[in-house]
Amino acid sequence: MEKEDRIKKIAESIEKALRDREDFITIKNPETGKFVQFAVFRRKNIIVMDVPLIELSNEELNEIKHMLDAEVGRERWSNEPISVQRVFRYDEIDEISKVVEKIFVEIFDMPNDYDVATEIFPR
Repeated sequence: MEKEDRIKKIAESIEKALRDREDFITIKNPETGKFVQFAVFRRKNIIVMDVPLIELSNEELNEIKHMLDAEVGRERWSNEPISVQRVFRYDEIDEISKVVEKIFVEIFDMPNDYDVATEIFPR
């Protein structure tokens, strides 16, 4: 899949989730299983990008935190770190798509022709 096609597919998935009032979006590379997920919070008009720590090596974790100026999300009950998160506004769909592409290429080290699959679902 070409870069422009991936970015378009990601943007269309986010737009569809917002339009259909869905709550979660997953962008995944089918071959490796690496993924980035999003939660939509309508009351605040934000989309939270979440990259689970289980998907990241220590090196990848440091790279992604630096690259995205992202926060480490913590489990509500134990306060254990569980993911890297970044908050976007609804109107930042183009930026979100480019950030996801950057994560897959620069952090997950995908080849130029990697594929993505998207899934949209309710809470």
